Amino acid sequence: MAQPDPDFAGRPQANRSVPTRDIELYTHVVDLISDWLLLRGWANWTGFATTSRPRWPGDFDLRTYEVQHKLQTTLWPGSLPDLEFSINALGHVVAQAYELFTEHCRSQGDYLVGYPFYDEAIGNPELHKRLVHEYLAWEQACQFLVYEATMVVNWFADVVRRDLNPDFFRYEGRFAVRDTTYPSLRGAVGVCAYDDDTRPKDLDAVKQRVAEIVAPYRALVKEHDAFEK
Repeated sequence: MAQPDPDFAGRPQANRSVPTRDIELYTHVVDLISDWLLLRGWANWTGFATTSRPRWPGDFDLRTYEVQHKLQTTLWPGSLPDLEFSINALGHVVAQAYELFTEHCRSQGDYLVGYPFYDEAIGNPELHKRLVHEYLAWEQACQFLVYEATMVVNWFADVVRRDLNPDFFRYEGRFAVRDTTYPSLRGAVGVCAYDDDTRPKDLDAVKQRVAEIVAPYRALVKEHDAFEK
């Protein structure tokens, strides 16, 4: 995996009241997260992850593992609690989005591609109909989690600029999801961002939001399992 870009969270320092050793730790973590979660290519990979045949980079299992390992083992100093919260929220939402996606995907070259599992029941019209509904609910939940992750990454970047480095992705601007579905719209982007009312207040609220997004799909899976019995 490529080494983190030293310009991601480096100087200038925005918060002079925080001990230098804490700033260095936060900078190190932000650099790694930025690299592992492909922030520089965010619009492109999330664009492909939100199509009707979603596609994720094939090495994302390693990326999410590295992120979770780092978040769980970091000795957080507590000097910048909003930054710590936004980092952990970003890691959680992206990991959940990827985990849901991997429930129905297949390896295809350098990518993982969504698998239309309803095709396995093509000879059983009733089952096929149920599985199509289940697939569409899964597809929508995958898309919504990527949009949620985009809102989190924009919030995370705002906090980094406020607390750590005012130039963090300043020139690149907001993170967005690029439309890759229709040739006429290719290049169009959707910017997703929280406002003060919608931004989660703690990690439990983040987890609750993820659960609400996935709930309709889980309900259909449960219904299907009951039908099979």
